[in-house]
Amino acid sequence: MTTTKIQAFFLIFAVSATALFAQSQYDTTDIKRHLYYLASDELGGRYPETEGSQKASDYLRGQYAAMGLKLLFDNGFQHFQFINGWTSGDSNQAILNGRKLQIEKDFVPMDYFQTRLSSLDAEVVAVWGNISKFSDTEPEFKNRWVMMVENAAYDDLSRSHRVVKLMRAGASGVLIVADTLRPEILNVYRISTHKTTTMGPVACISKAIADSLLRGAGLTVDEIVNSTRTSGVSPTSVNYTKKLAKTIAVTTHFMPTYTNAKNVVAYMEGSDPVLKNEIIVVGGHYDHLGTQTRNSRKTGLPVTKIYNGADDNGSGSVGVLELAQKYSRQANRPKRSVIFVNFDAEELGLIGSSHFFDDTNAINPLCVKAMINLDMIGRYTDEKGLSVIGTNTSKETKELQKMISKSNNGLKTVDFPTSSVLFFGSDHVNYYKHKIPVVFFCTNVHPDYHKPTDTAEKINYQAMSHILQMADILLDNLANRKRNLNFKALEF
Repeated sequence: MTTTKIQAFFLIFAVSATALFAQSQYDTTDIKRHLYYLASDELGGRYPETEGSQKASDYLRGQYAAMGLKLLFDNGFQHFQFINGWTSGDSNQAILNGRKLQIEKDFVPMDYFQTRLSSLDAEVVAVWGNISKFSDTEPEFKNRWVMMVENAAYDDLSRSHRVVKLMRAGASGVLIVADTLRPEILNVYRISTHKTTTMGPVACISKAIADSLLRGAGLTVDEIVNSTRTSGVSPTSVNYTKKLAKTIAVTTHFMPTYTNAKNVVAYMEGSDPVLKNEIIVVGGHYDHLGTQTRNSRKTGLPVTKIYNGADDNGSGSVGVLELAQKYSRQANRPKRSVIFVNFDAEELGLIGSSHFFDDTNAINPLCVKAMINLDMIGRYTDEKGLSVIGTNTSKETKELQKMISKSNNGLKTVDFPTSSVLFFGSDHVNYYKHKIPVVFFCTNVHPDYHKPTDTAEKINYQAMSHILQMADILLDNLANRKRNLNFKALEF
């Protein structure tokens, strides 16, 4: 071969390689088009079961349909319900000295611990002072109400944590003596709203009812409050208890309220007659915090703010779409099947992904061999970098990290944290629980996280393109490799 022919060959090769490389990139214009819509004010922050959420899910499903992908479940929607709160039921009551008390005048049932229905008819022990100084086991609390005089509780604990302390010390129920009866609905410890506990009832009672309980002991609420302030003993150094001769019967009753939600799920069947029965999942949640109206601190007037969630997680939602589009267009399908899913209700406790395997028509978790999660991939900077989390959930950790690093074509900082608080904060966790290896791409938390300022113009679209290319190469490997990854549990 002559020198001229060699030069011509390499010129053709270079042009072809450049064209091939260009085709493999993800078009930032296309990414921006999707993201500006999903993070627009029109969609109102995509909170579950809102008009904006419906528009977002319709848009995502429409994109998958246009790609020619198979829509799973109910024409692409996997419907589910979750408990979003609690409302007062019709069985709430309190009886003292044979008299039925009035709700919101004499007492208010509290939905601490999400106890659906709980009753207690028992003697009362009054407590005040430093509640935090009670031991983990107080014999006098057993099988009794513990009545906490709130204005005489001198410690650094919040009301809810005082309730927790008394329950842990043995109280069968807690009565809170408050100046005003506010029908508060609080969640102690933010217990997941789809779970309930067997903890005893909690209720606020008026000062008048508390005085009635204290009368046999020769005390009043005001006397207790004043005595702790004038005794000469620091009220933060001691706690006080007083067994009362009175009993009170209280039933608290709460009913769950539900929100309807849906995952958007599309399917690409694998090309191999055997391996097509194995599945790789690519996911990212599409919900966010919605629209909130609060009174301005300056003017006192209501101000409405939209939590657009461009990075969290408009970016990951678009990432899933872009990968689906690329694989739907290529001539050669991967050997294994691929499911592309956008989860709902992630912000409320990873709820959508927790339902992925629950549906009667759901995918068998044993068929899923790996999961790629895209959540907040839009705010890359060299300082924060890209975190690729979860490569150590398989025994092939080094192989995956090497492959992902080699696929990096433009990012300066790519890290592989082996332990990270971020690991338990996104949807891949519900796959890891099924012993499925997971890889989670994230550009880390930023000052606009969970704020109305997380908007589309702040996204680093070029970096997103690079991240999607890395996820693409990983997906191609997982869907076509000879042997599946071997799951490995994390060590903490």
